Amino acid sequence: MAKIIQESAGEAAGIIRQLLQLSKPDTGLPRNFDLSALVEETLLMTKFQIRESRSELRLRLPTGGIFVLADPAKMKQVVINLILNALQAMEDAKEPVLTVTVSRGAAGAMMTISDNGTGISPEFLGRIFDPFFTTKGPDRGTGLGLSICYSVVRQFRGEITVESQLGAGATFTVSLPEAAKEEKPQAVSAPLPPVVVPIGRETRVLVVDDEDVVRLLLQEMLRSLFGCHVDLASNGAEALALIERHTYDMVVSDIRMPVMAGTELYLRLRDSHPELLQRFVFITGHPGSQTMQDEIAQWDVPVLAKPFTSRKLSQVCRPLLVRPDRGAVPA
Repeated sequence: MAKIIQESAGEAAGIIRQLLQLSKPDTGLPRNFDLSALVEETLLMTKFQIRESRSELRLRLPTGGIFVLADPAKMKQVVINLILNALQAMEDAKEPVLTVTVSRGAAGAMMTISDNGTGISPEFLGRIFDPFFTTKGPDRGTGLGLSICYSVVRQFRGEITVESQLGAGATFTVSLPEAAKEEKPQAVSAPLPPVVVPIGRETRVLVVDDEDVVRLLLQEMLRSLFGCHVDLASNGAEALALIERHTYDMVVSDIRMPVMAGTELYLRLRDSHPELLQRFVFITGHPGSQTMQDEIAQWDVPVLAKPFTSRKLSQVCRPLLVRPDRGAVPA
């Protein structure tokens, strides 16, 4: 059951990350990404609609990645729009089948989304990508979805086409110039770890978060990982009061909180306890505006995106808690 809970939480977190990415201000800046991976991520977002439509999903992806140069957020919007259109077209189909394929063709990277729905009349095929043109009823569509898809694909030097027969479904094909696969830099051998003191009850950590469950979970995780003493605060103001009474080896703080945010807490510590700035960790579900994200990046403070694993928490916090001399931390 714990494994099921973990997998479900991870899936929910993935969907939220996708939604946040789609909701960010549109930059239009292209970057290199794997089209197959993007399709899989997008299908996760439309999983509920596919299940509710009773459609059979046939997913055909290549064994290796196919990379393109485009804006991932915009391309996700294209995939979502084509999938939802296909599901609507199959509402009256007895055995609806949605087929999504990513392949490599003469024109480069290719993605096809096919359905066995109502199809499109021949007289409409030439206008299907025109702005405000729709074959749906007035309460079902604005006629902008496919025209936006067309604009996005053309923006990145691609093509989008459709083949259909009335009563026999439709197939939309998106082709994009293939880009070189991004090669990950080879890992550099890490230097030998310093000789450090075992972490234990003499180490004191402060956790600051306005959610009770998160505070208690972090307390348990840190105790389990390091055997340290963990104090709790629900906002920056409570944290400052505790910091005046105790000496802390590390502060783990949420960014967005009522009364006093984590960013304000960090700035206050810059004046009153600058020694804590090098042992400060932010955790967040969403850091806020782009301006805030840029400012935090300049502070060079570790930021853990919720939800995170205990392994990731250990990787970030352990270097901040250990001190040179007197023995080593057990493996």
